[in-house]
Amino acid sequence: MQVMQTLTPALSRREREDRIPSLDDTGALIMPAGWRRFPLSLWERAGVRVLFLQLVPATSALKPFLACACLLFTAPLLFAASQLTVGTNAGFPDTTIPVSGQFTSDAGVVALQYDVLFDGAKLGATAIAGGNSLVNHNLLLSSLGNGTNRVVVYSYSNAQLTNGVLASLYFTIASNAPVGTTAITLTNGLLANAAAQAVAGASYVPGSLTIVAGPARLGMITRAVNGLIQFQVTGSYNASYVIEASTNLVQWTAVSTNVAVGGMIQLQDADSAVYPTRFYRARVGP
Repeated sequence: MQVMQTLTPALSRREREDRIPSLDDTGALIMPAGWRRFPLSLWERAGVRVLFLQLVPATSALKPFLACACLLFTAPLLFAASQLTVGTNAGFPDTTIPVSGQFTSDAGVVALQYDVLFDGAKLGATAIAGGNSLVNHNLLLSSLGNGTNRVVVYSYSNAQLTNGVLASLYFTIASNAPVGTTAITLTNGLLANAAAQAVAGASYVPGSLTIVAGPARLGMITRAVNGLIQFQVTGSYNASYVIEASTNLVQWTAVSTNVAVGGMIQLQDADSAVYPTRFYRARVGP
């Protein structure tokens, strides 16, 4: 915590120590006798919250002097009452998956907007659906470029948003998206109440979408010139797949574990020549 003080007119060091607030060796604020605190004002920018306290002496002898203390907090304050939270979900490449966002506030918010940031090489935001937080609101989604979408919520009747699911944003996972977790974050949030006043102090919690390996697909099976069976397996980019074989469709044996580099595996079964009949299947590997 940092404290800055201004005083008019100027006092000696001894007078300042006796008459106005100061800091002790631990950085704690010392409030001398005879002072009282008037209502506070809170401002926030770039994640730093600034609390202005006007300290007015209660005794007549100190009335000509006025001190203002400015306290800078980097930790959340208790009265930051609005929060937007991005959820989590998982899906395969070439599928469209919803990720919901939760809204909580006790500040009488009737309208808001925020930007959604994500990896545009892996995801594409294609649609949005309102949740139970919306009472009589309009919901808009627009693209600001690859990997950035803007969400706008407003009400012609100034209906207040309720706590709950604000909206579900639908992401299409690219066919070549690698397996793994990709972040979804919020930024540039603006909240307003029915008096068209900005609601400060909102916090934003990021979420994620986990891309998991999709099911493998076996291609055409052929016999090579050396008599061995060969075939192609397609799946998710750089995902691991286990190829299994069976002679009776009951007992299965793993014959190969491969990574689908570029989404494809070429396989030749070195043991196929000793079996008059053999069946194959592929499953997602470890």
